[in-house]
Amino acid sequence: MTIRSVKRAAAALCLCLFLAACFLAPFAVSAATGRVFDNAALFTGEQAASLEKAIQEQQDATALDIVIYTTDDAGGKTSQAFADDAYDGGGFGVGPGRDGLLFLIDMDNREIYLSTSGSAIGLFTDSRVEAILDDAYAPLAEGDYYGAANRFLQGVRRYASLPPDSQNQTASLNPNSTPPEEAQGLTAGKVGVAVLGGAAAGLIFFGVVSARYRYKDPKYTYPLREKGRLQLTETNDVFLGQHVTHRRIQTPPKGGSGGSNGGSASHRSASTHTSKSGATHGGGGRKF
Repeated sequence: MTIRSVKRAAAALCLCLFLAACFLAPFAVSAATGRVFDNAALFTGEQAASLEKAIQEQQDATALDIVIYTTDDAGGKTSQAFADDAYDGGGFGVGPGRDGLLFLIDMDNREIYLSTSGSAIGLFTDSRVEAILDDAYAPLAEGDYYGAANRFLQGVRRYASLPPDSQNQTASLNPNSTPPEEAQGLTAGKVGVAVLGGAAAGLIFFGVVSARYRYKDPKYTYPLREKGRLQLTETNDVFLGQHVTHRRIQTPPKGGSGGSNGGSASHRSASTHTSKSGATHGGGGRKF
């Protein structure tokens, strides 16, 4: 075997190793970045794997870190404190704002809790958190913890695709529902079809109007100077009467919150608190 053939074989081997590493890298990262922590042993192996797959799909679609956590020993902490500490201590979150949310099934305090962080605080308003908890709570009556986790992920999928002030933000979730078509975002294909369709419609309209108003005699010229005259008529303003309406403006009592939106503001706001580590979180919980 010549030196040249040895070099070629070595180069081919290095190329194969490089391609193998590129192929296996995504799986290695996925395995190292699991987001289901079933410390209370509430899920089967298949259920945990299914939740991991669904979370990965949601993370790719929403750019949010999503964590499901179960525990049967909160260590004397409230569900809120445990969920916040689990999120902060686990180093979860996307970007400098640590955007994401953690869903906790706390068997010690018998409570489910949803903790939000970063941009997820404004996206998952108080009313949306309550709606997600409502739907996640339903399967717990039958001890279906996997179903509760799935309902949580469906809520994330629905509300992450809607603006914070959407009128549909408190609608009950359907287990088989999908985000509305208009909320799935614009794609290059949709934009291209819209542009081509608009251009075609404009050209057709222009052609029809041009053909309708085209003169039969090409030598005809419109007498602009003769017919382009403006004649103003005399106008007068006549005062007919006066009507005045008085209205008393009610002022809020002193010391009140001053909220005058009839409760609508709560649909667009998210309550926040500070965790033990000093991070800001939103969210809410529900006893079961």
